[in-house]
Amino acid sequence: MRSVRGRPGASNSTTSSMVSMEEMSARGSPPSDEDFVVDPSIGNPKWSRIHNQGARFPSIFSKSNDEHTVHTPMQDFATIDWVGDQELSQRRTEQLHEGTGAWRTDCWLLAWDQSQGWIAVALIGVITGIIAWAIDTSVQWITDLKHGYCYGRPWLSYEVCCRHFQDEGRCPEFTTWADYFLVHGSGPREAMAYGSYVLVAVVLAMTSAWLCRTFARYAAGSGIPEIKTILGGTHINRFLSNWTLLIKAVGLSLSVGSGLSLGKEGPYVHVASCVGNMVSRWFHKFRLHENKKRELLSASTAAGVSVAFGAPIGGVLFSLEEASYFFPHKVMWRTLFCAIVAALTLQTMDPHGNGKIVMFQVDHHHVWKWFELVPFLFIGVLGGVIGGIFITLNLKWCRYRRNSSMKDWPIMEAAVVAGLTAIFQFPNPYMRGGMGSMLSRMFQDCKPGSTDTICVRNMVIYTHLLIAGVLKIALTIFTFGMKVPSGLFVPSLYMGACFGRVVGMVMQDFYVANPDWTVFHECHHNPTECVVPGVYAIVGAASVLSGVTHMTISLVVIMFELTGGLELVLPVLVVVLMSKWVSELIGGRESIYERHIELNQYPFLDPKLEVTYPARSRAVIDGQQLQVLTERGFRISEVQSLLEKYPYSGFPVVNDGQNLLVIGYISRKCIGWALQKGFVEHTDELGPGTEVVFGSGQREASERESTKDLANQGGQDMIMDISEYMDPAPIQVDARTSINRVLHLFKSLGLRYLLVSQGGKLQGIITRKDLLSFLQKPRHLQSPTFAEGSIQGSTEGSDDDDQMAFTERKKPAAMVRVRSSLRAKQKGKAHGPRAHAI
Repeated sequence: MRSVRGRPGASNSTTSSMVSMEEMSARGSPPSDEDFVVDPSIGNPKWSRIHNQGARFPSIFSKSNDEHTVHTPMQDFATIDWVGDQELSQRRTEQLHEGTGAWRTDCWLLAWDQSQGWIAVALIGVITGIIAWAIDTSVQWITDLKHGYCYGRPWLSYEVCCRHFQDEGRCPEFTTWADYFLVHGSGPREAMAYGSYVLVAVVLAMTSAWLCRTFARYAAGSGIPEIKTILGGTHINRFLSNWTLLIKAVGLSLSVGSGLSLGKEGPYVHVASCVGNMVSRWFHKFRLHENKKRELLSASTAAGVSVAFGAPIGGVLFSLEEASYFFPHKVMWRTLFCAIVAALTLQTMDPHGNGKIVMFQVDHHHVWKWFELVPFLFIGVLGGVIGGIFITLNLKWCRYRRNSSMKDWPIMEAAVVAGLTAIFQFPNPYMRGGMGSMLSRMFQDCKPGSTDTICVRNMVIYTHLLIAGVLKIALTIFTFGMKVPSGLFVPSLYMGACFGRVVGMVMQDFYVANPDWTVFHECHHNPTECVVPGVYAIVGAASVLSGVTHMTISLVVIMFELTGGLELVLPVLVVVLMSKWVSELIGGRESIYERHIELNQYPFLDPKLEVTYPARSRAVIDGQQLQVLTERGFRISEVQSLLEKYPYSGFPVVNDGQNLLVIGYISRKCIGWALQKGFVEHTDELGPGTEVVFGSGQREASERESTKDLANQGGQDMIMDISEYMDPAPIQVDARTSINRVLHLFKSLGLRYLLVSQGGKLQGIITRKDLLSFLQKPRHLQSPTFAEGSIQGSTEGSDDDDQMAFTERKKPAAMVRVRSSLRAKQKGKAHGPRAHAI
């Protein structure tokens, strides 16, 4: 008997889904990369058709330079095997260092390989900066479009159009809609301005929602919950595609310009991540390795925050604190470099014409006084209360939207919310303009003689600011979660700035009325700058944003980079911590983004997740149906039937059906690739009866055995050995291992699955989704007897997409399902089949 050994290889595109040729013919289209299926019937017209497509579909049949890489399109919400991918990446590095024998070539290859990461993050920074400039410029122009246009140069914003008339108080080159339609009289002109403001806002919001619904559904929303999920090890199809990037940028400009209570800063993280995914496909090193691509995405999130706030260091800390699941030392330096390049690119292009990256950048150097700690702490408590209430109410509204007919009318919802927002915003002078310009006004330090109305201390200003803050909270609750690109950073800053400014103005009035009080003795040397309301606005903005997002260190650094005031670091840090604590007491430990991850049921394993009760790993696998592969005994036709019948992502390999001793694990894509490669290279020698050997220990025995019955079926006296594709040392835990330890292994190693064994005998498997499903169950359903560690709870089936199950083989001619030994102990209990999603 001859042996055909499958050599590890790769193609640019293979698939794990098995699609029959009849289905392709019914669709009336030739087989594509995603339709490729191995048909074991040698001489069958179906196989001949596939084989003859080799010239037309070279991505299927061509060899990869990376011999040990198997790259296939991933299913939606499939979890990523970081450990396995890291091993493949390590093999690639080892091969690279082995060299080709020519030292000049080897040096160039090593240098190119090591420089790819720096080149990639530099490209991400530059492209992100350019896109941010385009969005900022578009938002300014679209926002001004609600009021009028620049006569003769309608593509210019009000700021650029009227740059030469700023000192005159009136701009003759900017034509309002009342002027355009020749409306006269103060009343009709005001009505025309009001009506055009509302109408344009509604049209812009509807267009943004229509674009997202029609062309890219993942362009809606903030994108940060999905980015956290992706960096946590879950693949989301099309979320980072180029088409999503385009719709996100256009839709974001429209939604922010419409005046909806949302910001563009959060979606910048999504935009930058799309850029990172696009750039990763330009380099072989990142295209085929998910763990390497994850490094670029971590750098991309920092670049998004950097261009949003002009805060490169804050962007790095945001990626470390909030977004990234894995952040090694080398990634930190590349992330910082990427964030700096992005900020420099945007500052060079100068979207606002004043040298500032963001409109509300200010320069504060106020030295705070000790008595101000009391109002600062009050602002911190207030921000935490607002954040906790906002999270709770927004989640309730999003659940209502999801469970009602409203979810079928996203464009109409955007129109209604935009109309109401415009109706409420126009009468209030502190809500009519963009939130960026208003933040700049509220953050400013009012000098003597300032003509800005916000510097006037009277009850009218207090009332306008309080109403603006309350309305902004209410409008943002209904806006965040709509099917338009939307961020939460700037609305949260705006809410806090309104309330913080009011607290600062009250403190200022209190000091003016009682300057001789002992508590104000620090102000005697400089009474004009004793209390600065702008500082209170900055502190309030940080307080509410922390209460909503639960950001801490990264937020403090962002505020420092925004204001340039090193003196404000301590009060901002105190306020941020207080706000986070209060928000957690009211709204729970999870931030708004983590709550939306739960709402959308994304398979995200929170690094902060802990188990506070005793439970064992056997509790997770209770009631599983084990389906495994045996070391030998399968024919090609049976392997293909297995792949067609079970849409699972991988299979444990055991020695036989009786002992179930674990000898390895093989993924579905590796099996598919090995069969494809074998048929391409040995078309005339392999048949449906050819035996497939999964374990290398049985190769010599298989070669010595007679296979006359297999040859009669077309096997032609051969075996197909694909043991090199099997992982011979999968990570295992004992069935008595605590859930806490299992959870720690998943979080620290980024595992996709764990095999559970006892005495070397396979008991079951725990996948990331299995663990999440178990932890989300009520405690009484997990186990009524935790002290003894015995589990009596039942299990539910889950979605069949992206699942892992295990097919056990006892005889070569038939598959036998063997249930967990734990299930056998549960007399009289009926359990449904358990799907094991990865």
